[in-house]
Amino acid sequence: MTISDDCRVELFPVLVHEAGEGNFRVIRWGGRSRIATRAAGVEAIRIFRKGATVRQVKEALARQYGRNPSDVVITALLESLQKANLIRRLGAVKTKVPTGEFTIRTLLRFSSRFYLAPALRKLAFRFPLKLRRWTIFWVDFWDMKRTFRPKLLSAAQNLALSMPDKSSAEIHDVTRTYYRHLIQNIVDVETVMTLSPLEIDRFLIQSVRCQGVEHLNRALLAGKGAILCGFHFTSTSLMPAALVRRGYSLTTMGTTAMEWGLQKTMAKIEAVRKQMPGYGSLSIVDNYSFESLNQVMRLLKHNGIVICLPDVYSVAVYQDSETRERSRFFRLARPEFPRSQIRVPFLGVSVSMNEWAGWLAGVTGAALLPALVIRHGPNDLEFRIEQPVNASRNSIPLPTHKVDLRDHLNRAVYRVLEEYAKEYPAQWFGWHNLHKLDLEVGGPGAKSEATCAKSFGPELLRKEASHGSRASDRSS
Repeated sequence: MTISDDCRVELFPVLVHEAGEGNFRVIRWGGRSRIATRAAGVEAIRIFRKGATVRQVKEALARQYGRNPSDVVITALLESLQKANLIRRLGAVKTKVPTGEFTIRTLLRFSSRFYLAPALRKLAFRFPLKLRRWTIFWVDFWDMKRTFRPKLLSAAQNLALSMPDKSSAEIHDVTRTYYRHLIQNIVDVETVMTLSPLEIDRFLIQSVRCQGVEHLNRALLAGKGAILCGFHFTSTSLMPAALVRRGYSLTTMGTTAMEWGLQKTMAKIEAVRKQMPGYGSLSIVDNYSFESLNQVMRLLKHNGIVICLPDVYSVAVYQDSETRERSRFFRLARPEFPRSQIRVPFLGVSVSMNEWAGWLAGVTGAALLPALVIRHGPNDLEFRIEQPVNASRNSIPLPTHKVDLRDHLNRAVYRVLEEYAKEYPAQWFGWHNLHKLDLEVGGPGAKSEATCAKSFGPELLRKEASHGSRASDRSS
């Protein structure tokens, strides 16, 4: 697309929605079209909406950011705006609007998501905590159904492939409950991020109980550090919170929720520690650079605690163009090396899982303890820490060769994951990404992927309201 500097760009009415950590979504008012951009892009859009030319936008941005106008390039922004059908007119040429872009349905959806839902969330903050959580759950439940539908379809198909003994009705039921747990996880994060330090402490005391802390204490007595191999069950964000409240200082690996971002998360942690002196410290390693790796190994050498979550997200940054572009835009530091993986059986399929945790434990000698959060009710969560998988059992010695030891530890970890995924299938968040982990189906009675795709369609959640009162996992 070639647009001269003297061209005026007229946009449709848009809403700018902050997505956290300096990222914004620009959405066509009443429609479905949107783009993701940063503060400079939002400023350029604001100037365009005043009737400025491309040259005037470049000059204004140059003055604001202290650059030469010739150094300001907004081609990518204009291309994104055009692809998303957010441009009404380029100079004298009027843009053709796709059919169905603006309808009564899209208007109702837009108004509900960006006006009604925020108003209800704001109102909920006047309620007692349990009622507030209940209100936010149902607001998010209805607000996020459209957003999560593709993930739920993938989850249903992967569940059917992994559990060929379950009927279609059982898979549908597990998937509905899976969606409820996804929403409850969002509510948990919002709860911790919006409460005062005293309220956070009260919430953690009343709603999160710990089991197996003695395994962690015993591992720390060995003096080689402890790696909590966390699984993505129901509310991973509460694992570090539960330990910090008990005075443990630790480091967790992984990105924070985009809406809150690293800066807001760290500010919340410091505010809590300032008012609650008995709390331990928490640091976050949000990328996997060589420096981060050295930092983690130094922590373990000094008998530190590190939480990592190797299941689910072992997708390489270069896997596809969409993942590559998303990682670049949101500045996710992921090296473009071949993926470190181990082939493991998982229920009725086999997948390529990340071998990061076993490698780190094998290299450092730290104890490797599986850990997860299980939800027994909306306000009843259990943070469970298992025994170290690198402890010798039944007088059977561990492998001495580093490669063999790494393989042994990883297989032991993923056997534990498999057991919990079978017992609490609706609570493990790996189902919607499992097909990205080189999933292969084998064995008698296995369902083909084509059969599963036909069995679960976009109507998956149509009858969700009639099942809304079911809180238990149907794992049998």
